[in-house]
Amino acid sequence: VGCGNGLFSAFLKKFTKAHLTGIDGSEYGLKKAHELGFDKIHHINDFSFDLLPFDDGVFDLIINKDVLEHLIHPEHLVREIARVIRNGGYVLFHVPNHFTLVGRLKLLFLNTIDAYNYFPDANRWNFPHIRFFNHKDFLDLIEKEGFEPIENFCHYHYSLPKIGRLMSRKIKINLSKKFPDLFAEGFTYLFRK
Repeated sequence: VGCGNGLFSAFLKKFTKAHLTGIDGSEYGLKKAHELGFDKIHHINDFSFDLLPFDDGVFDLIINKDVLEHLIHPEHLVREIARVIRNGGYVLFHVPNHFTLVGRLKLLFLNTIDAYNYFPDANRWNFPHIRFFNHKDFLDLIEKEGFEPIENFCHYHYSLPKIGRLMSRKIKINLSKKFPDLFAEGFTYLFRK
């Protein structure tokens, strides 16, 4: 859901017998996803308002990466994902965390919300991220629709000031696990319905 050009999830075809269905708002992205081996593709106009074009409980696994932060109503999409995933199915959700310690320092001293230079050509008035999540609110949004967190992957993208180069990887991972709002560049979880 929000497959884009398919690069993030097309690899599943190489390692499993998965039937991949992609849905996105970009027709160009969907064309590329199909070229990478997606079995079916569906265009949707607006994830904030439109229903997903699937029956209830038809998917075993859904990946939703870097989508919720772009939506006026992210709760609508989470509700739709809950509808189309089967009971016992899994969902991998990911949203960026703009306000890590590094992000907060950049906001304070550089007056920018684009702490990691995701959109170097964007201005504030056309910045593509319109929703910002902290760890608790992200979990609340997803759990509210009946999902149970199974595994936390936030530590895979830790963010530390330059002083962090002096720390071991183990310390960095532990900091992002214990204090994800300050040290995890994104919130990534596997949930089960």
